[in-house]
Order: sequence, then structure tokens, then C-alpha cells
Amino acid sequence: ASDFGDLLLGTASGGSNSSSTRASYAGGQQPTASNTIMAVEMASRGNAFDFGNLTRSSNHVGGAASSTTRGLFQGGDPSTDIIDYITIATAGDAADFGNLSVAKYYAKAISNATRAVIGGGNNGSAKLNVMEYVTIASTGNVTDFGDLGAARENVMGGNVSSSTRGVFGGGEEGDIVNIIEYITIASTGNATDFGNLTSARWLMGGGCSNSTRSIFTAGSSLGGSNPAINTLDY
Repeated sequence: ASDFGDLLLGTASGGSNSSSTRASYAGGQQPTASNTIMAVEMASRGNAFDFGNLTRSSNHVGGAASSTTRGLFQGGDPSTDIIDYITIATAGDAADFGNLSVAKYYAKAISNATRAVIGGGNNGSAKLNVMEYVTIASTGNVTDFGDLGAARENVMGGNVSSSTRGVFGGGEEGDIVNIIEYITIASTGNATDFGNLTSARWLMGGGCSNSTRSIFTAGSSLGGSNPAINTLDY
């Protein structure tokens, strides 16, 4: 990896999404919960610019859900069921999209051009295995999609997709895991085993993909102090 630029603020545990030209990053801890949305133009290197604000301040914002025009940010800590959306090409504040089935944090999402699927998380008292989806072009509450192989939080960062398939990698089920699972986005149903990461990890820096290849970035591995790692898997 090469240096691209800097965010406006030092932050952790925000959510991100993108169109084919612009990437946005929202919320996170700096050190208190933030509602800031920042964006970069992906074709050129440089620092982020101020895009607008979420409808609430939140740590652990789930993101990575977008079509070519619209980006979604869901859940967060303090635990919330809110889903916000932005029009990626136009800077401005987020608007209310609808609600998750329960207030949760540590959930993540995958998407294609039409549908976003949100998986896992924690409702404040227990880890969750539920997946639920929305149609990105409309607004409204989630519909049940199916279940992950186990209740898991921090499906974190290892969430990638093509136009047909969504993949969740790593996370924490009590132990940190190297599991990779996939779904077919256009249908509903439970996740299926895909394979394994090169090491068990959670708290990943993020995932990215095109129509053929996915990359799982960095994270924290097993060990008494959960050391950070800089590995890229694909």
C-alpha cells in the first residue's frame, strides 16, 4: 500500500462506502462519538474533505453499503437501530432511511447496485447471527435475509462484494476467527462457508473489491495483547 492522504480527524471505528469515483467515511471515535462525514476522490491522491454530518453521533458505525449513487450508514454505539443515507455525488448531511430490526453495533454490511445486507453485530447484551436487507434505491425498514454460521460481532471490516455475491470474513464469536462466509445477494438464505483468512482476526481496517477480487486488510490477531497486523489477504 502507498500513502494516499489524511482524514480531517484522527478517528477509529467509523463506517465507509463508495461509488465508482468517491469514497466517504462517517462517524467513529475521536475520542468521543462523532457525526462527521468525510470524503475523498479516489482517482487522485489527497486529503479528505468535509462532506456533511450523520443524523447522530456514533462509534462503530456499520457501512460499506452503497449503490453507484447512494451510501448507507447503519447502527452504531451508543446502540441504535438508525440507518442513514447520503447521495455520494452531492455533499451534504445524511437523511433518515429507516430502521434495523433491533438497536445494534459491531454489525457490517455488503451490497450490490440494488440491495444492502447487514450481518452480525451486538444488541448490547448478546452477539447476533442475523442478516437483514434493504433496497438501496428506496427507503424503509429492514427485511430478514437469513443467518450467519454463528453469532458474531465485528464481522468488522472483512465485508466485500461483487454484483452477485457478498462475503463476510473474520470477527469475534468468543474467540477471534478466520472464517469466511458468503451469500448470494439477490436471493435470501443462510451464509455458506467460503474458506479461511490467512490468520484469525477482527477489527480489520476494511475490505474492498471489484467484480472479481476482494482484499481483506490488516486487523488484530489472536494473542494475549491482540497485536495489530498489516497483512493484506485476497
